[in-house]
Amino acid sequence: MINLKAPTGRVTGSVSLPISKSESNRLLIIKALMELELDQKYISSAEDSQTLHRILHEFKNASSSKLSFDVGAAGTTMRFLTAFFSIQDREVILTGSARMKERPIGILVDALVQLGADISYIEKQGYPPLLIKGKSLKGKKIKLKAGISSQYISALLMVAPYFEKGMQLQLEGDLTSKPYVNMTISLMETFGVKVIKRENQLSVASANYKNVTVIPEADWSAASYWYEIAALSDSCDLKLKGLNEHSLQGDAILVKYFEKLGVQTHFEVGGVRLTKYI
Repeated sequence: MINLKAPTGRVTGSVSLPISKSESNRLLIIKALMELELDQKYISSAEDSQTLHRILHEFKNASSSKLSFDVGAAGTTMRFLTAFFSIQDREVILTGSARMKERPIGILVDALVQLGADISYIEKQGYPPLLIKGKSLKGKKIKLKAGISSQYISALLMVAPYFEKGMQLQLEGDLTSKPYVNMTISLMETFGVKVIKRENQLSVASANYKNVTVIPEADWSAASYWYEIAALSDSCDLKLKGLNEHSLQGDAILVKYFEKLGVQTHFEVGGVRLTKYI
């Protein structure tokens, strides 16, 4: 028999949280589109981010016009790179682990092909590995189901400024992962590319990203565990570093949820302070 007991007593201290994977991955792609690299200190330690950084670095420094990259099990990396490589002037084979080869990517590939991309399946139709023959894309209006993965939508949005005529993306239905799409749009606009939103349509004109310094926020998902510790304690005074009051991350909603459990969040310079008193 295993007995689990809630911690008792007072919890205090200061915690340095990991960098947000979601923000880090988007910054890696945007920087790569400018033919730059994201500062190592702003890259998340998550496997997806580390894999994405490695491949983008190898791609930037490769001399061959025909390349092959293995994303392993990194799903975000596969999706973001599929869009990224579609507009690069090289031929790339993009593959992954056995499990990755079972994860469908046809929706994203079909959308890119509609926009003029040259992408084909090496093994099973609709699944990695992919043969991507990158080229300049003109872009146009396309339609997608709003209920698909936000990573597909984000992948298309981030490369859209580099289409000759930009892109108009018509989303059909209700967007299920709105916070992540909003994060992508916010970061794009921070780098100088406007995304026009009209009802269910997202429009991006042809443009170039402007090089600015953006420091990614700490990960609110990682913060949730410390909120749980605070909620289970008798009292606490805990500093979580790197979190912002006006966060782009959907998980920041936990501030409201844990307030009902007695945990108060105080936004300060450099992070948040969690308090609980009984």
